[in-house]
Amino acid sequence: MNSSSQSSSSIYWAFSISCFVAFTLTLVQVPDWLSAFWPDWIALVIVYWSLLVPSRIGPLAGFIIGTMLEVLFAKTFGVLSAGLATLAFLVNISHLQLRVTSRWQQIFLVVFLVAIYKLVNLWFEGMVDGAKITAQDWLSLIGDLMIWPFINIVLDELRRALKIR
Repeated sequence: MNSSSQSSSSIYWAFSISCFVAFTLTLVQVPDWLSAFWPDWIALVIVYWSLLVPSRIGPLAGFIIGTMLEVLFAKTFGVLSAGLATLAFLVNISHLQLRVTSRWQQIFLVVFLVAIYKLVNLWFEGMVDGAKITAQDWLSLIGDLMIWPFINIVLDELRRALKIR
């Protein structure tokens, strides 16, 4: 097996493992006061892998993971998929700029991109299901802001352990 296919295989294993953990964390029951601030784990994992390996993880991966999330939560088809595909696309086209920013700048840019993801989701939910946008819909961005550095560190360690470049 050559090194590029081994690396590609490692990327998909690492992506699958991190998505499984993100799905699990998304399903965790938390107290009501914490649920509003609970991060968008799937979106942050998509951002990380789209940022680090944009040639392998992109809008198609976001669409597939979004479809799995829709099945999991019994949501209308295409709402979460379109949001995650848009998020992956935005990260892919701006990955060079995101990589050269400082850690603090990157945190705020990632939260801005996740906010765009939430806006797309809320917009589609409003069109399809008639959902209203409330201030509570945006509180999870605070959780995203606080948890991104830890996700970055943990997934960097996973990437180093699997020798993914």
